[in-house]
Parts: sequence; C-alpha cells; structure tokens
Amino acid sequence: MAKPYSNYTLEDLIDNQSFRKWVKDPDSDQSDFWQEWLYQYPEKADLVAQARQILTNMDEDIEDDDMIDVWDRITKTNNEYEQGLQHINTPVSNTFPIYFQWAAVILGVILTSALVWYGLQEEQIHYTTHYGEIKTVVLPDGSTVQLNSNSSIRYTKRWNSTQIREIWLEGEAFFSVRHTSIHQRFLVHTPQVTVEVLGTQFDVNTRRSTARIVLSEGKIQLNDIQRHNGSLEMAPGELVEVNKAIDTLIRRRVDPDNYTSWKQNKLVFEDMVLSEVATVLEDNYGFEFYFKDQEIANFTFTGSVSRDKVPLLFTILEKTFRIHINQNGNKVTVSK
Repeated sequence: MAKPYSNYTLEDLIDNQSFRKWVKDPDSDQSDFWQEWLYQYPEKADLVAQARQILTNMDEDIEDDDMIDVWDRITKTNNEYEQGLQHINTPVSNTFPIYFQWAAVILGVILTSALVWYGLQEEQIHYTTHYGEIKTVVLPDGSTVQLNSNSSIRYTKRWNSTQIREIWLEGEAFFSVRHTSIHQRFLVHTPQVTVEVLGTQFDVNTRRSTARIVLSEGKIQLNDIQRHNGSLEMAPGELVEVNKAIDTLIRRRVDPDNYTSWKQNKLVFEDMVLSEVATVLEDNYGFEFYFKDQEIANFTFTGSVSRDKVPLLFTILEKTFRIHINQNGNKVTVSK
C-alpha cells in the first residue's frame, strides 16, 4: 500500500519520480500537483527544500534504478557520522568545552532551519513575457494568471492559509482567483492602485502610468486610491482607470470581452482612435508609431484580427482610411 503523501519523508521525496521531474522542470505537468501539495502541507516546505537541494546537486541524467544507491550512500554516511559521535572518548577535564561544542552544533541547526524557513517565505517567483507572447501561470493556491505580452508578475514562493495572497504586476494580466473557505485576501499590487478580491475574474493593465481594471465577474475593491476615501468597489462590467500622477479616476460601463480578447489570441478594437490602436500595438509588440498627420491619429476604428496577423491589420487600416503604413523594423510611419 502506497504511503500517504502527508507522511512523506526526505527519502520518499527524493525517490518519487514525479517530484524529481518537478524539481528538474518547475513548469512541467507535475507543477500543479506539487504546488497544491505544498499549499496543503506547508510544514513540509523545509523538507522539500532539502530534497530539492540534494537533487539539484546530482547528475541531471541519473537513472531511477540508481536512486536507491544514492540514498543508501546518504544514509550510510549519516549513520557513520552518528556512530562516530557515540565513540568519542573525552577526558573529564574537557567536559565543559564539550557542552559548548554541542551547544554550537544545536544552535547551528536552529539557525540553519530558521534561515531555510525564512528563505522559503521570502523567495520570489518571477514570470515575464516577451513582445507577442502570452503565458499562463498557476499560483500556489490554484488561482490562474494569464500574462499578456511585455508583462511580468512576482510573488512569494510559499503560500499558506495564514497569510495574504499577494501578487505584484507590471504590464497586463487576467486573473481567475480561487475562493478559499477561510476567505483569504488576494491582493494585486500595481504602481497606481492595489486590487483586492476574494473570488472573481478581472483584467489589470498597469502600462503608461495608468492602472486600468476591468471586472468580468464577481466583486473587487480598489485600495490605495486618493479619491473615494481611499477605496472603491467595482461591479461586473465596469472599467476603472486610475492615474495617481495627475489625480484622475475614470469609471464607466464596458463590455469586458473587448478588453480580455487577447486571452483568445485576438486583437479587438471598438470605437478606438488610431492613436490608441497604435498604443496597443506598441505595448504588445514593441512598435514605435509616428503619425505624420494628427488628423489620421484621430480616425476611429472598429474591428478585430488574430494577434499573429498584425500585417493584415495594417492592410485593413490602409484600405479603410485610405492611408499608408510603412514599417521598417519596429518603426511604423502612418501618412496620407
């Protein structure tokens, strides 16, 4: 009968093929299971750290059959060390110094354990996307983040039921937050505002000194804003834009699907002036737009294309407005 995962020892972890695969590749298909396991058994975090350290120092191509021999060597070395301690012959006159030696050993173990625990608490996980790239991240609590192009998130590696779930975002991401039975707080920190949720779906864009939040479902609260007594609750279908630098707050009703279409690999524009279309393309693909005529920049466009068909979008804009779009590398010039 297989041993329950709750009773796993260091040897069990090292001998577990799924665990070794996760250590070697944290983004593998084993990631969800072991992150959920750590979330359920936070007291095992230091054990995981020890097992990870041992495995990362091994040959990456070690065979499963060799793992027993590896563990035998570790156990044998440990036993020899303990037996050696038992056979130490110490004169009576040196008894007092021995106490200090043992105290030093015990203190060292305590400090090492504390440092490991603290390191696990504070170790940061970072995810970044390049221009044109979208990435899905599963958080330690099972919530998911879809990270749009040219964006990044970070969070502490270890989450447990006693702490606030916190994410730091730069760029744009869509959050599907898992509700917990003890109603844990979930915070998304941006330079402009902090978004607090319990269980919901929403999009946050923090580019260009403005935080834009679009709520798809559920309820969220915006904290650390200068107006509305420092906080503001949003309802589904609402958009809020906050800019602390110029002390502005815009709130209006929208169709959330138009702001989260990038998750379906689509670019959707609804009644958007071309200067704003250019901004979307600059943020997601690294283009630099130059309008030779401001009148062109104010043309209003409605339409959609696949994210990987930007040249087709340029063709549609040219034919729709009878303009010329010249692309040279990442520089794009728009003229009549």
